[in-house]
Amino acid sequence: MIRLLKRRSFWIALGVGAVIALAVALLNRSSEAGPLRLICDGCFVAGILVGGAGCLMLAGNEGVFDIFGFGVSFVLNLHWSGIFHMPEERRRESYADYKARKRSSPSAPGGVLLAGGIYLLLAAVLLAAYYLA
Repeated sequence: MIRLLKRRSFWIALGVGAVIALAVALLNRSSEAGPLRLICDGCFVAGILVGGAGCLMLAGNEGVFDIFGFGVSFVLNLHWSGIFHMPEERRRESYADYKARKRSSPSAPGGVLLAGGIYLLLAAVLLAAYYLA
């Protein structure tokens, strides 16, 4: 847990979530809901978007999107090789080599998932406070 709080991805995800929450709260201020409900809605949307991005990162680490990335890079290299300059060793790599290269540097979704969970927890607490007040 302490290790996750020291990661840059956690703080970036927390900042992005704050911007999303603020934007949602400001866009919904014309509604009849109180300020507590507006902040709750913003935190919920931020939690879903940030947590969803963390889930996509987790799925990407497991290889769910590998074939799509390989296919796109193959098509771009095949049809537009003059525009998209790739190193020679990457032009000739097979799908197995591509997967091995992607596995060598996985992204760490823990901080992003934690930030999304914090926003969802904050939204639940604010919703309870809204209905109890």
